[in-house]
Amino acid sequence: MNTLTQDVLDIVSGASGINAGDLKLSDILATDLALDSVDLLNLAQELEQHIEVEVPDSSVRASMTVGELITEIERLKAA
Repeated sequence: MNTLTQDVLDIVSGASGINAGDLKLSDILATDLALDSVDLLNLAQELEQHIEVEVPDSSVRASMTVGELITEIERLKAA
C-alpha cells in the first residue's frame, strides 16, 4: 500500500471513527461509513490540509467508495 493510500485511509478513518484497518475500498462514504454532508466537507478540508492538494467540493461525493476517493485524490495530486 502506498503512502498516499494510507494517508487517505487514515483521514477517512478519523472522519468516520472506523479503524483504518477495518475500512474496505468498497465502503460507500455515506451509506457504509455514515458520513453526512458536513462530514464530507470536513473530509475534503482534511485531505487538503494533510495531503496538500486542492479538493473541490464536487470531488468528494456521498455515493463514492473509499477506493474511488483514493483514485480521485491520486488524480488531483497528479494534476
